[in-house]
Amino acid sequence: MRIAIAEDMMMVREFYEKVCREHGHEVVTTTPNVSDIVALCITHQPDILLLDVRLVGGDGLNTIRPLRKNVPAMRIVVITAHLTPYVIQRLAQTPVEGFIDLKTQAPTAIAETLTNVGNGRTCFPPYFRQAVHQQRHDSRHFSKLLSAREQTVLGLIGRSMSDEEIAQQLKIAPRTVADHRSNLLHKLQLANTSKLIAYAIQVGIVAQNLIDPFI
Repeated sequence: MRIAIAEDMMMVREFYEKVCREHGHEVVTTTPNVSDIVALCITHQPDILLLDVRLVGGDGLNTIRPLRKNVPAMRIVVITAHLTPYVIQRLAQTPVEGFIDLKTQAPTAIAETLTNVGNGRTCFPPYFRQAVHQQRHDSRHFSKLLSAREQTVLGLIGRSMSDEEIAQQLKIAPRTVADHRSNLLHKLQLANTSKLIAYAIQVGIVAQNLIDPFI
């Protein structure tokens, strides 16, 4: 199979290349940069993309929608060592064919996942499917309580940004940010901004690049 690899760490990227080649796959392109992924996949037309969540310049998950549009036959396997509630929620919204958790799965999972996905099957660890199921049935999950814009504001608050800084980044009025902050406190039943910051860190929304450059 023809494999593309998007991974920001060179040592890890080269390890993925080695595993792919040892199992008879052709690595057609690699990149650490989120901005290059779509163009490279259009050019090289890989069968499978190994996609890290955290890349140079942004969030790898933001590329899934344009990849589906521009390279519809390509299958996507997401890899991360940071399986947070926010990442689970994003993957549930933008389905992929496979997922590998670097913290809990053995290195053999890479080859096994490529084989399964290459044969037309999906491949996820059992606890991932369980986590998605739990989120879908949790009425207090943040994805059910907060709009997409509120989730973005929450992530920026989690970085300890002021209303003025958030307003500048999102190109909205500071008063609008203040209203979002107030709504977040109410919807999440939290007492103050410090609690909002702690919550954003807990669910993993702070770590992601919340501004989607592909919109």
